[in-house]
Amino acid sequence: MSQTLAELAQPWLDYREHAWLQQPFGEVEDLRHVLLHLTKLTGKLATVIERAEDTGKLSDLDLIREEVVPDLLLWAVHLAASLDVDLEKAFRQRLR
Repeated sequence: MSQTLAELAQPWLDYREHAWLQQPFGEVEDLRHVLLHLTKLTGKLATVIERAEDTGKLSDLDLIREEVVPDLLLWAVHLAASLDVDLEKAFRQRLR
């Protein structure tokens, strides 16, 4: 049975509510933290691309599949929750 994005995100949102939000983060610090994680993910992707350009062979796709893609979704969920955005609705509107 397929889950909605909201159902998939719920464990992270629960963690965020009970552990993450107990940290002394303010709005700016929370957004900065998301930015740092997105930057790390961009770096992982850039490393894979740079290696492909140097070798002429695209490898390390498992890193992108297993870390970058799911973490992009995780941090999108986190950012949406921080800004009180309905991510599914915003995504559908963006596709129009």
